[in-house]
Amino acid sequence: MKNILLYVYCEANLVIVPDFVADDLLTYQKNFLKWIYKKSNNHGYWVRGGGLGLSYTGEAFVKWLNEYIIEDENEKSKITKKSFFHPRKI
Repeated sequence: MKNILLYVYCEANLVIVPDFVADDLLTYQKNFLKWIYKKSNNHGYWVRGGGLGLSYTGEAFVKWLNEYIIEDENEKSKITKKSFFHPRKI
């Protein structure tokens, strides 16, 4: 298991993931974005305002990994520290 720093919008979380995910993180990021932006997915992150949009945090990536990618129950990902980075207030 390895730690990664997961940025979503202005939030950063420290997340522990299996080695195979950390070692190919860009591929998993791309696959997650394809999945979350696919309009036919009823994943619960869609919001309606002036149109259809998305609202999600780093927990969505962790949940996706655990439900669709990681098969070994002993290697499930989890957020170990939330809001690791706080943007400077102006």
